Amino acid sequence: MAVSPVSLKLVTQPTAEPINIYDCADRLRIDVGDDSRMISALIKGARQYVEQRTGQRIVRQKWRLYFNAFADELKLSPPYVREVQQIQYLDANGATQTLSSGYYTTDIAGQVVRLAYGQNWPGTRDDYNAVWVDVWAGMYDETASPIDQLSSIPEDIKQAIVLQVSIMHGALSPQEQEAAERARDLLLHSYWMPAA
Repeated sequence: MAVSPVSLKLVTQPTAEPINIYDCADRLRIDVGDDSRMISALIKGARQYVEQRTGQRIVRQKWRLYFNAFADELKLSPPYVREVQQIQYLDANGATQTLSSGYYTTDIAGQVVRLAYGQNWPGTRDDYNAVWVDVWAGMYDETASPIDQLSSIPEDIKQAIVLQVSIMHGALSPQEQEAAERARDLLLHSYWMPAA
């Protein structure tokens, strides 16, 4: 039986945003000037909004997924997990152990971790969060393209982030804001993933 994580924790923040401040300012026709820090903060907030709205992680980030025990399958979440870095657990004595990768297989397409053929999960302490899985998640992996780190992010995601920045910036009329919100939601519609 497959089980979902009981809790999640962001371990490593993204090292880059999906759009830089100059591209964003150019698309919005605003002058960066002394507002570069504010625009950077708005881009981060807009990216987080898009991630929350779609249920996906846009840029590469490390998450820790907690489970109370091992199961036939451990569901990977948030969506678009790219890599399982390691699995650790509390043994019966409460000591932290790192599981050898030979014990499990990772199904990135199915977004699960399964027990490898002929293996048995080790015993764990009967405690909350006794098993944790460190994963790298994101639609885009900045290590994949050293020439252009942002090229693989879909343009409609970038445009939705720009629209969210314009909404958060607060310079739109009520009618413009309503139109921006509708356009943003249309751009994000195909990326929406229901909670597992």
